[in-house]
Amino acid sequence: MTEDIVNVLKVAFEQHHAGNVQDAELGYRRVIAKDAHQPDALHLLGVLSKNQDDVQGACDFLTRVHHDALAWTECVTAAGGSLRLDPANTGRLRRCGATSGQ
Repeated sequence: MTEDIVNVLKVAFEQHHAGNVQDAELGYRRVIAKDAHQPDALHLLGVLSKNQDDVQGACDFLTRVHHDALAWTECVTAAGGSLRLDPANTGRLRRCGATSGQ
């Protein structure tokens, strides 16, 4: 994450906790405008939407986070599987806890 996104997200989160939901939403949306897949902003927009009884908005944002997380998991799983095919990688994978030690 770039420093700008981190700062905007931090301020938006502080506004959210202070009860300034409009300012929080604007901040979260600014982050999404810069990075459409930023998981913290998507999740917090989902929470904000739910708290405002916007069930559809909450579902939309939380579904996007879930979809991105699944895509990332599939990518990592595929990469891990590829690494396991090469016996030279076993030690590195074991140190990461990615193998059962076999």
